[in-house]
Amino acid sequence: MGSPAFRRFPDPFSNPAPTPASFDYINEGQDLAESSKGSRLLNLPVEILSKVIENFDPIADQESLACLALVNRDCGQLARSCQFRSVKLDFSSRATSLAGVLFREPVERSRHHGRTRLSSLGACVRHVRASNMYFWTQPMTDLQLQQWRDNVSNLSQRNADIYEPSMLFAISTLPHLDILDMHELTVNQYVLDSLTASACRHLRVKLSIEDMGIRIPALVWPLETLSLDVSWNFTTWCHSKSSNMDASFLWEILLRMCSKSLQTLRMGHQALYGKPMKPISFTLKFPRLRFLEIACDLHSSALQSLLTNNLQALFVDYSIPATRNYLDGRGQIRDLSLLVWTGFEIPDDASIRMLSDNHQRITAFGTQYAQSAAFLDRVLPVLADFDHLTVLSIVWDGTEIPESSLYLLAFLVSLKHLHISAGNQSGWRRNWEISHDSVCSVLSPLERLKSLLFTRDSYARDWGPTVFQLNPDSDYYHTIGFSWSSHITTMSRYVAAYSSVFSNLQFMFLGQIPFNIDTGTWIDGPRDENFEAGKYLFGI
Repeated sequence: MGSPAFRRFPDPFSNPAPTPASFDYINEGQDLAESSKGSRLLNLPVEILSKVIENFDPIADQESLACLALVNRDCGQLARSCQFRSVKLDFSSRATSLAGVLFREPVERSRHHGRTRLSSLGACVRHVRASNMYFWTQPMTDLQLQQWRDNVSNLSQRNADIYEPSMLFAISTLPHLDILDMHELTVNQYVLDSLTASACRHLRVKLSIEDMGIRIPALVWPLETLSLDVSWNFTTWCHSKSSNMDASFLWEILLRMCSKSLQTLRMGHQALYGKPMKPISFTLKFPRLRFLEIACDLHSSALQSLLTNNLQALFVDYSIPATRNYLDGRGQIRDLSLLVWTGFEIPDDASIRMLSDNHQRITAFGTQYAQSAAFLDRVLPVLADFDHLTVLSIVWDGTEIPESSLYLLAFLVSLKHLHISAGNQSGWRRNWEISHDSVCSVLSPLERLKSLLFTRDSYARDWGPTVFQLNPDSDYYHTIGFSWSSHITTMSRYVAAYSSVFSNLQFMFLGQIPFNIDTGTWIDGPRDENFEAGKYLFGI
């Protein structure tokens, strides 16, 4: 599949595991074993040795790493730096055993002057995915389900009182941890102390507010990436006497510690039904912030703190009136090059002054969710003045893209990467019956296109047997294979038609099939029912 069109903001949580920690780090100052002193591999400069180990894949090279681990202590630690650079901690038996080792090592360090008795496994861990959902997601028979119901209260209590605190303690002591991806945690003093004590530079976590009396001393938390989704604990929400819930205290506590180092910030806050919530408010400085995603209601003081001229990428819920009004009055954001409007149902008459104020530098624009043709037909003419616009992703509400909208798209001649979609955007049902002949003809002025993506498209059939046979005696799988191979053939014909019009085309996605195109030939890839156009286009 093709590479992202917009590479500037890689997502540490969706990328492959980070590179292994270098040998001098994982060896923790120990001398080489006697049997290692003549090894050409282990006596390479650390920088070169690190490059060698980076080329091992923990899964594909599993046997090779297992053999390397058996040579001696140093080779074993070298192998583990690759095998355990990314770990998952949940309720599974394997994860519980691993967590036991990670929990024991800091206890050993406290008793042996900072050293572990054996080579440290925790020193090899760079990426942790932690979740308490293992048992909740396991398939069960009726009997198992009944047994589960009988024990769920006890299990939940053990998770809160034993497993979660132990896991957080172990995580907070990992010396070379770089990426921490946590499932939902209930906020208390211990949770925040553990998170801020960890060595991670990139953190994604969901926090549920239970205690409003949290206090953290002034300290520096050198996070570079923070993806934070906050919600109210149901009990706290129900028993609060306040008519307006205010979570600003938590946001300010966390952001104050890391605002100086943050480069990427994603903000989400979920309210519960029945009680209004105050806009999040804080006044801080973010001198290094380059990527910002706002999916909640912010006070103007917070917006002013975040929307600095250094910002290069902005994902913002444009359906929130207060946010939209602030952006309209904000004027030009000097370095902004990527803008995506999120949020459902942006009003047809919503002001789009923000677009015209930032036309000089924006190279990529998109709407994350479907918007009305009336609104988009106001947006597209403004985009025609964007001389540097090369990446565009637009989703129409309704089951078709009006021809008038396609003609407006055709004026955006600077485009190199285009994604369009319409119809139902979730679930199995797709109801945008695309007319490729019309699209190809109308968009022909876009001669610079290198990638063209259609998602959630559907196709009528008037040939062959029905796709879904109800008769269990029929040759169901043969029928499915026949239909899919015919579909691929049809999609290939469309790719040929587009390639003849757009001579620079290198990649297409249509009919759930990716096509790589090179000098007039194309190769179809595996079916992808959940292709993420945004990730392809924007690299995030």
